[in-house]
This record gives sequence, structure tokens and C-alpha cells, in this order.
Amino acid sequence: MKYKIYGNPNKLIIHGGPGAPGSVSSLARDLDNCIEIYNYGHTIKAQLQEIHEIVEAFKMSTPVLIGHSWGAWLAFLYAAKYPTSKIILIGCGAFEESYLDLMNQRRQQKLTPDELTDVDLFFSKIAKNEEIDMSYFGRLMTKMDSYELGHYEDELLFFDSKGYQMLMNDLRILRKSGVLLNMSKSIHAEVVVIHGKDDPHPYEGIVEPFNKVGLNYRVHLIGRCGHTPWCEKYARDEFYQIIKEELKYLFQSDRLGFRNLSIGDRKFFRQMNANPEVMKYFPKILNEIASDAFLTRIIHNYKRDGFGLYGVELIKTGSLIGFIGFSRPSFKEEFVPCIEIGWRLDRKYWRQGYAKEGALRVLNYGFEVLKLTEIVSFTATINTPSIAVMKSIGLKYVKNFEHPNVEDPLKDHVLYKIERSS
Repeated sequence: MKYKIYGNPNKLIIHGGPGAPGSVSSLARDLDNCIEIYNYGHTIKAQLQEIHEIVEAFKMSTPVLIGHSWGAWLAFLYAAKYPTSKIILIGCGAFEESYLDLMNQRRQQKLTPDELTDVDLFFSKIAKNEEIDMSYFGRLMTKMDSYELGHYEDELLFFDSKGYQMLMNDLRILRKSGVLLNMSKSIHAEVVVIHGKDDPHPYEGIVEPFNKVGLNYRVHLIGRCGHTPWCEKYARDEFYQIIKEELKYLFQSDRLGFRNLSIGDRKFFRQMNANPEVMKYFPKILNEIASDAFLTRIIHNYKRDGFGLYGVELIKTGSLIGFIGFSRPSFKEEFVPCIEIGWRLDRKYWRQGYAKEGALRVLNYGFEVLKLTEIVSFTATINTPSIAVMKSIGLKYVKNFEHPNVEDPLKDHVLYKIERSS
């Protein structure tokens, strides 16, 4: 078996060490609604293929990948090759070899001279593919990498020394040549770094290389925390709060978080769709039955298309303010089928720049993550506020047309379009 399912999976958890499946089982159980991947391949290419097979099997068009240690590198490499919504890198290793001496110095400070001798023995046994007592050596590695563990379960299924050696050799080649870091140019997912201040793996070895290549990322640095934050006595609660917030949104802009809508948003949805000002440029306001049906269609379309109209929240307050996203029009016109970007925000959130900010971020997500090639938008010609947003985010006028499903005075529509730049 290459994976284990928890709840209704909407994200992937990638294990922590090369040749060490099962090392993130307790994290996967705590997070729930995920798939824990057991990578068995002895090359990076094989392990990336294992991940992709699971993504395809579960129809995750833009998955969220959470990787710990070795798994963080795998998440990074996967996002450089395949469409990915977000990668969360926990306790990631350095992206340049120059930071390895610093890691070794920090590790050595945690062990006695005899224990250091045993660690050298451990790695020499790996190099010779000799049998290893992981119960003892695992405790040494944990001691080196931790600040102060709380409840800790070693759930390693087995340790594959041959796999460890082959995979690390693969990684060293990529890192030494600079190819690993340069892969960041192909990453369009949101990148989140979660790292313990007391993790011997240098935090500087992640953020300084990322800054050098101009990769956009968010970072959470946790105090009194080592390499495995969900097991750390003083850091566990803060770590899970960070993870909870990061998993809330598929992607973010400066002020806005974007997530899938759910039936739990029904009350807000009804109120917004019944507001005459909000619905001024639509044929009619929606009663509760019509609003609920609209919300149900949106939720269905996430599964059908792999995208849709995303709920928009203010990150600062967590307040839902409306939706911005994509849909597939079904009326008869020469430009249909197409992908339309649209928005609807509750009245009290108008004229604060949220529509433009959100639409720009959604456009970027559509082109860079969903790999859409063309996006359109249309509205009644008298809807000057929406037309102004279309222009402000770079859409260009195409033509006027009469909407077949709308009566005067909204029948006369205008079409705008933007294409993905090569």
C-alpha cells in the first residue's frame, strides 16, 4: 500500500525522511481529511510519480501538499512539475550545500562524544547497506533534531537504508548543481515555510536561497521548537494553529483568503443574493430557494471542473465578503464554451479595492496554477462598476452582444477577454 486515507481527503501529507515511510502518521491523523503517502521509490523521479498517481486517482486537480523534512523537498519538486495550489514545507532541509556545516555544528551540540561516535557508525552502516537498530539510532537522531519533545510516537514502518542512500545522492546532485533552487522558477503554488528556531536544519538555508531567486513565500518561525513541531512540548499548539490557518485557504492575496464555499455559507449567501443593490445588474434578486440552488451548483462545480467561484474572506477578521472565481457559461453564443471570471461582493465591502485585488489574484491562479489559456468576463453594458474592474485587471474589450437569457434593460452585454502570456 502506498498511502493511507484519513477522513474525506482534500490534501496530501508527504513523509519525513528518505527511506522512512510512516514518519508523519501522527500528523496525518491529527489533521484528518488527508492522504498520507508512503513513498517506496528509490529515485526522486519514482517518488514524484507515486505522488502524482495518487493525485490523479483522487482527482485532485490542484492539490495542497504538506511535506516534512525530505517530504518538504518532494513537495517543492512536485510543485515545480505539476499544478499545485499550495505547498507547506515543515522542517525543510537547506537548498544550498554551504549551509550543511552549520547544520552539523548544531546537531553535534546536542549529543555526548559517545553518541556522536554512534551517529557516525549509523551513517557508515547506511553506506554499507548493513542492518541497523533503528530503535536506538532513531532516538539519537530525534535527540539531535529536537528542542524538547512532548508526546512522541515513532511510527516508522521500516527504514530503507538503500533507498536513503540513493535518494540523498539524487538530492545532492540537484542541490550542488543549483538545479534544485532554480526549479523555484517553475513554481506557481503558494509556498509556506514552517520552521522551528531550534531545528538544526538551518532556517537560513531556506529563506536566503529563496530570497536570492525571488521566490514568493510566507514563513512561520516557531520558538522553542526543533525539527518535528507537532511532537514538540512547547511548540505543538502554535504549530497546529498555524497549520489550521494555512489550510483554511486555497490561496491568498495581501488582504483576502480564497476557499471553496460550503453549505455552511448558506445564510450569508441568502442575505447577499437578496440585497437589491448587490443584484442591481442581474435579472432579479434570489429568494432562499434560488440562492440555495445556486450555492449547490457552485459546490458541485468544484468537483466537476476542479475550480469554481471561490468564497472570499478578509484574512484579518475571517469574515466572508462574497465570491470571486471561475464558471463555465452554458448559453448559446459564438464565444461559448469559455471560462468566465466573475465576482459578487456584499454591499458593505464595496469601494475598498477588494474586487480588483481579488480578481487579480484569481486571474493569476487561473493562468499559473490551473493553466488556463484564455479567460473572459461579460456583463450588462450599464454595469459600469464591473466593467471598470475588468479594465483594471487587464481584460480587453472584444465586442457587444445580446445575452439570450436576459431581458431589457440588461440584455445588451459587453464581452472582455485576457489571454495567458507565453
